[in-house]
Amino acid sequence: MWEKSLQTFRTYKVVGFYERPSFERQDAPGYTALTMPDGAGPDSFQAYFQIEPMKDTYTFMEASFPNTSITYNNDLLRYSGSSNENNLNSVLYSMVAVLSLIIMFGSVSLIYNAFSISISERTKQYGLLKSMGATRKQIMNSVFFEALILSAVGIPLGILLGIVGIGLTFFFSKNLFLNLWQAGVKTELVLRIGWTPLLVALILGLATVLISAYIPAKKAAGISAIDAIRLSKDIRIDPKRVKTSKITYKLFGFSGLLAAKNFKRNRRKYRATVVSLFMSIVLFISASSFTAYIERGMSEVMREKGYDITYTIFPEDYNTEELRDLLGKTEGVEKKALVYNRSFLEASLPKELVTDRYLEVTKDMELRPYVEESQKSMMYVNLTFLDEENYEALIKDNGLDENKYLKEEEVPALYYGEGSFYDYNTNKYVTFEPLKSGSFMMDLYELKSFGDSIYYTGEMKDGQLVYRDQEEKEVLKSLTEALTVKEISVGDRIETLPMAYFNDSHELKLFFPLHMMGTIISEEESRPMELFFKSKNHKATYEEMVETLEGLSLPTQRLTNHGAYLEQERSMITVVNIFSYGFIILISLIAAANVFNTISTNIQLRRREFAMLKAVGMTRKAFDKMMRFESMLYGVKSILYGIPVAIGMTYLIYMSMRGGIEFDFFLPWTALFIAVGSVFVVVFATSRYAMEKVHKDNPVDALKNENL
Repeated sequence: MWEKSLQTFRTYKVVGFYERPSFERQDAPGYTALTMPDGAGPDSFQAYFQIEPMKDTYTFMEASFPNTSITYNNDLLRYSGSSNENNLNSVLYSMVAVLSLIIMFGSVSLIYNAFSISISERTKQYGLLKSMGATRKQIMNSVFFEALILSAVGIPLGILLGIVGIGLTFFFSKNLFLNLWQAGVKTELVLRIGWTPLLVALILGLATVLISAYIPAKKAAGISAIDAIRLSKDIRIDPKRVKTSKITYKLFGFSGLLAAKNFKRNRRKYRATVVSLFMSIVLFISASSFTAYIERGMSEVMREKGYDITYTIFPEDYNTEELRDLLGKTEGVEKKALVYNRSFLEASLPKELVTDRYLEVTKDMELRPYVEESQKSMMYVNLTFLDEENYEALIKDNGLDENKYLKEEEVPALYYGEGSFYDYNTNKYVTFEPLKSGSFMMDLYELKSFGDSIYYTGEMKDGQLVYRDQEEKEVLKSLTEALTVKEISVGDRIETLPMAYFNDSHELKLFFPLHMMGTIISEEESRPMELFFKSKNHKATYEEMVETLEGLSLPTQRLTNHGAYLEQERSMITVVNIFSYGFIILISLIAAANVFNTISTNIQLRRREFAMLKAVGMTRKAFDKMMRFESMLYGVKSILYGIPVAIGMTYLIYMSMRGGIEFDFFLPWTALFIAVGSVFVVVFATSRYAMEKVHKDNPVDALKNENL
């Protein structure tokens, strides 16, 4: 191949072909040729570095190339945990800390209850061992030895199942992960197992088991031999402490009265059940809050767009409506729109309508003071003019008055009541509500054109705008001379955006029908219009549109396939949901196992007690009624403790998220209602299951059982 430049010919030898590199644009007019420097080319090159270890990338590059423009592969650094984005890192680490605390707390609770019940069941055995000379240290060592044996089986099994689980997750969702970072090049997702996370999991698991076993072991070792054999520590009959209200007897009868007394006479065993339920509520609501806040954060950062492909067209190049309809006939196109958009126009509106939040997040943005600040506020606005079909759909989707907005030639502007943008000063995604209410008048300002003789500097002096001529001499223009002011009526707020809209910013978004463009915006020589398309298959549609535009001799570089970027955003949201809901399922299983184990074991330990009640004539119906009342006591008490703590954990998660994204605190009300309902369902179901086994017992055999 050869290149002609200033009558100089160069010859290149083609030695091979390669797939499209990631740095070559999809709409590139030719192909990128890769070659080696021979000293005859330019003196400026782009150099690519891979640093090991990756966490030293920033320090190495800044120390090695202090006066060089450096661009980092932020996605790779972010995914590998080596990014220097402090706000993002603080959010991630704080979230990991909160989630680790939740999981550790739930695991400790589950294992603690298992050991506590097991040791309570063998209290008489420990008493017999003490009477034979066993020391306190020997009793504790026996419990710890049991914990180590269980750990030797459970921890490796848990690590193995964890590896299998994440491997299956990667296998079934590998396409989603590849969409996040493949960027047009071949990428494979490989599961690599590092020794560091395995060692951390081993240490955390062992620490969790030992901590959970310590308190029951200490109690077992501290009880005297006589008390252990008599079981006087488990059940204490104190007339004052087991006294119940007469209202309980009137409402629930003798069975309810007996259940209330049982609840008070053996608080230790009942406390274990309440704690299990309490932990279940906290774990489930905390996990749900985590998922809800992650989804909210993702929705603020990655708003789902209603289009896949856009094309910029100038009216002098081709009839805009004809091109919209022509490209709209491309196979796969579901929706089409013709839009004109103007950004960063300045406007003034009544000061009392602007929210304090908007003033707070835009306080560092410079706006020219065209008006008296004491009466009005300046604000950047974004004007979007929609074709008739999409404007009509916008009115109907938001349930607005069609007579007001569709039957008149000139209609008030619609405004979108939410805004968000990335604040580079605080490195946060900021959300805000710009206005307190709608239906008001605002003044829109446009700078007049004075041709090429003078240009506006963006400065003001003594209430006048500063211009400069071709000789850089200062020319002052009054506001009346330099500005065109148009009064605009603003009507209702919309909650649903149209299919065609532009990226979020701190501007107030206003929407008009396309036929009002000439009355709102001053005449210009060239107005670029935007065509938006929603497609079933954006790749195929894009390729066919390229062929159509080439056939019309229209430039194809203005055609942009947003679908590829949207796939990355959608994949990110799906991946987050997979892990979030997987986390909820895991936590829910831990909580359910905890409750089931505690309640069913406690009921089994009361078999002699139930046998005595059967022996004195208590019927099955009375038994069931007593257990229903006990279950209700468990549920109510655990809810009274669990809900406030769960709200506190939710607030901690919220504070962690606020480090990177600003939004208001909210509670996952659905999860709260599910948790409350699930508590009673699980308690009643578990009690019913355990009591079915108890009912099958022979009272004589149960009375012979020495284990309580």
